[in-house]
Amino acid sequence: MTRCLSLLLSLVLSWNVGATTLERTSGESVDAFLVRTAPQGMQPLQKPVVTNALGFSAPVLLVAYGDASTDGSSPNLQLFLFVPSQSDSYERVLIDTYEPEGADPHIESLFFAGTDKTPDKKLFVIVSWEQNHATVKGALYQTFIYALTPKSSGAQPQYLKSLSDKLSGGCDCRRSDGPASKAKYKTAAEVKAGLLKIR
Repeated sequence: MTRCLSLLLSLVLSWNVGATTLERTSGESVDAFLVRTAPQGMQPLQKPVVTNALGFSAPVLLVAYGDASTDGSSPNLQLFLFVPSQSDSYERVLIDTYEPEGADPHIESLFFAGTDKTPDKKLFVIVSWEQNHATVKGALYQTFIYALTPKSSGAQPQYLKSLSDKLSGGCDCRRSDGPASKAKYKTAAEVKAGLLKIR
C-alpha cells in the first residue's frame, strides 16, 4: 500500500500566501480559540501541540482538524500550523491534508527532530489508518516529514518525500491470502531510531 492522497504537497506553501490571520481574545483559552476559529465544518480532533521548537518569540501551535459532521462520512484530516505574528495573533497555515485509506486517518505522533548537522528542526507526523478488509486486517502507518524554516515570516513548509518514504512503517497487518507483515516505524521512538541509522 502506498500513500493515497489526491493532492500531494508538490507546491510549496508559504506562511504568508494563503495564510489566515486569527486573533485570540483576552482571557481566551487555547482550546476555545482553536474551536472558535476552526475552518468551516471542521473541529479539532486532538489536543494541540504547543512548542518552542521553531524558535519564535512565542510558542507555535500544531492542530489537526477533521470533519465536524456526524453523517458517517469518511473525513479528511488537515494539519495546521499556527505561527505567532504578534501578541494574541496567529497566522494559520495548512501543512497537509490526509485522506481516508480504508478508514479515517489518525495522527499517532507529532514531533520535531533534526535530520542533518544544521540546527533546523523538521516536523515529523506519523499517521495511521485501520485496515479491516476481507483479506487484510491491521493498521497502515505512514511518516510525513516537513522542512520548516525557523524564525522567518517567509518560512515555507516543504514535504520531504524521499526521507519520509525511508521512515514510513507500512502495513502492520494479518493477511488471509499470504504472510503477515510488520510495520517497522509506528512510534516516534522507532522513527527517531531509524533516523539515526540513515543519517
